[in-house]
Amino acid sequence: MFAATLEEDTTPQYQQELKQEFYQWLNAVRIDVNNCPERLKHFIFGINEIFDGNYEKIRSDIANRKRDIEIDDPRYLEKLSQMFADTQPTTHREMEVEKSLKGKIHTDIEVENKFSGSVEQGEETFKQIAASVGSGHQNFYFKEQKGQSTSSSSYTPQQLTNFEIIQDVRQNPRN
Repeated sequence: MFAATLEEDTTPQYQQELKQEFYQWLNAVRIDVNNCPERLKHFIFGINEIFDGNYEKIRSDIANRKRDIEIDDPRYLEKLSQMFADTQPTTHREMEVEKSLKGKIHTDIEVENKFSGSVEQGEETFKQIAASVGSGHQNFYFKEQKGQSTSSSSYTPQQLTNFEIIQDVRQNPRN
């Protein structure tokens, strides 16, 4: 969804602004090549790929992912209904934000930068992380892919969520 939104609704200048804030965030949370778990390195690399307009891998991975519940599974409708219900509070808040922005253009909106990190240091950190990921990113998947056995993939079900990884890095910077 993030990639689709950036691809359709943003200018190159806005994408560059987002990338600068991404680098600031990276520096502000003190993630570096030495304390960043491998899975988070790939996540960071993938986000940067999206900022650069490289959507092919994420599209392919999403289209080819092995689903937790297939569409013809009787539990699918129940899971879908629950997901829809879980998104309603956020959807209602965003509708209020949308109403407050009606008729405004980007120059009418002040967006404050919430990250205090250095763009330059964050970009340098990203370059180090990208170098450590290298070409291995093409063979990395966040979700198991169709026809892929978990023993031969970089995906393992017991891995932490991205949020849990970030929290762990914040709390245990030496890990």
